[in-house]
Amino acid sequence: MAPRKKGRGKATGAMLEKLRKKGQIAVQVPAGARGPIGENERLFKERVTYLVRHFIDVHYKSWSEVPKQDKEEIYARILGDFELDWHRHEDQACIKARMAYSFRSIKFHLHKLYKSYATKEEAMAHPPEEVAMPIWEKCCDLWETEAYKIEEDKNMIEFYKRTRTRANSSWWVTPACEELYCID
Repeated sequence: MAPRKKGRGKATGAMLEKLRKKGQIAVQVPAGARGPIGENERLFKERVTYLVRHFIDVHYKSWSEVPKQDKEEIYARILGDFELDWHRHEDQACIKARMAYSFRSIKFHLHKLYKSYATKEEAMAHPPEEVAMPIWEKCCDLWETEAYKIEEDKNMIEFYKRTRTRANSSWWVTPACEELYCID
């Protein structure tokens, strides 16, 4: 694998820490929305992603399998950093949706890295810096299971069908699509 180009380095959260010295950071979540708006939106997203990356083990198959206790610890940290009302539906949905998105994003990045190696053994010999070796081993074991591979293939087929057929699923977008994708 080619050496990585030198970049700015890992995010340190300096702006967040500067604002936290003044108290909780104000974040606006409008009624009916599932995400924050305003000047602190980016800080909120960065902080949630940081917390998920550092405090949640990514070896779970999906976000719904992460233990409730681990999720509640992150909820408490977020509510300590930002002015959000846990009893308000929009705020709760915003936090949960962002955490799930961050989990999927991190997991996708790691799976992409895993797939860049030819074998499981080769991938396990080159763990990424941001993941502890026991967690990386569990992830590699998960990605190597037949159930995971079958589900991945099934999702690709469904994605192909959705993107190549019209909304009512009875007509192909083009005749070429129909020829390339014949299902019995």
